[in-house]
Amino acid sequence: MRIPVLVGTSCLVGACCLIAALLAHADTSVHESVHESVGQSSDTGPAVEKVSTRAQSTREAGREESESQPPISADALPWLEILAPSEAGRVGGSIPLVEVRGRAGTRARNAVDVVLAFDLSESTLYPSGIDVDSDGVLGGLHARGVRNAFGTLRPSRFWTTDPDDTIVSAELEAARRLLRRLETAHTRVGLVSFAGRARELQEIGSVQDSLTRLSSVKAHLDSSGTNLGSAVRAALRMLDRSGRDLGSGRRQVVIVLSDGRPTVPAPAIHARTYALSAGQRAREAGVRIYAYALGPQPDGPTVLEELAGLTGGEYVAVEHVGDVVNDLPYIDFGGIRSVEISNRTTEQSGRAVRLFGDGSFDGFIPLAPGENLIEVSVRSEADVRLRTLRSVYFDEQAAPAMSDAYLARILRERTYETEMAAELRAARTRRDRKVEIRTESAQDRVRP
Repeated sequence: MRIPVLVGTSCLVGACCLIAALLAHADTSVHESVHESVGQSSDTGPAVEKVSTRAQSTREAGREESESQPPISADALPWLEILAPSEAGRVGGSIPLVEVRGRAGTRARNAVDVVLAFDLSESTLYPSGIDVDSDGVLGGLHARGVRNAFGTLRPSRFWTTDPDDTIVSAELEAARRLLRRLETAHTRVGLVSFAGRARELQEIGSVQDSLTRLSSVKAHLDSSGTNLGSAVRAALRMLDRSGRDLGSGRRQVVIVLSDGRPTVPAPAIHARTYALSAGQRAREAGVRIYAYALGPQPDGPTVLEELAGLTGGEYVAVEHVGDVVNDLPYIDFGGIRSVEISNRTTEQSGRAVRLFGDGSFDGFIPLAPGENLIEVSVRSEADVRLRTLRSVYFDEQAAPAMSDAYLARILRERTYETEMAAELRAARTRRDRKVEIRTESAQDRVRP
């Protein structure tokens, strides 16, 4: 769908028409919807349910659900907080629409500290395959190559036809896009870079501080290798300091971006052992590692994959390096698999619903005149659903929270974003299947 551009800020008719078109089209959420049958509740408080085909079959058979369901740990139970609109709040304006915002997660209802570790080794100076800086020039490997006539490396700025389209440029742009999506009131971020050793670039603090620091990171030639173990250890030190400063209870996450295997300390077997021992430390500290492997990966499990599995995080193989720019912003480290927003009064679903990596979410819901009962439902990684209800009153004569033109622009942008997210989900599913097939093929080859 081509989304028309609204010209002018006072064109009420144009804004209304655009919003109507978007409402008819913007029905895709960032994360997949839950299709299992879930019972309804008449109360307005939160309710927790276990969602699974087996649970439904058990209820139909007339047996107690607990007899067929494994026990659910406290850490798997989700929590849900609605930030807007306020309970029994009044919404006004000519557009019957309200924005719903909130946050959800598993484990304790607390904030999260994130350390982003990105690879600055020599190989990240090669082209990423996309126009990262959107200047209309797709950077490729320079015709002269990376070495001169004497066999020595040329200055890295001459390796590609556009130095701003390198792998490290893609890493930094992906990081910026991720940070812009995080809920700043409850999320803090720190930065680590690494090649042969790790550097702490930004102590854990506000999201804006890390965004500012990212803008000053300059790529340079570093042929010292790739030290994943040093990167993870540096991140753990930062998390340990932040935990001591604010007390325990904050969720702690490390996100690693790298395009290669660990090579330091040499030989490679030592580099692997050093990295995995750091992963064991992370596991003992309750820190989850989310690892993004950039570029084609060898058959069999990689060190990055083992780090993610060891700590209960997630491993993402990004075969086309440039895809990380659009992939990383949709990371999920909040423990929430999906969010749904609906209007029980009108039986309409939410529009342009977005779920962010830290568990924060937003979306729009159409309203009917008078009282509307809004339901927000989230589902955790353990298939546990939590829902809550909120009453909102729509009065066309009341003052609107935002102008029609601004609302049209926001809805247009988010509609495009959710469509892109749906495409990324489909691409990731296909990619994960390829990884599984490749791994199974490798296992078959080694079987006697």
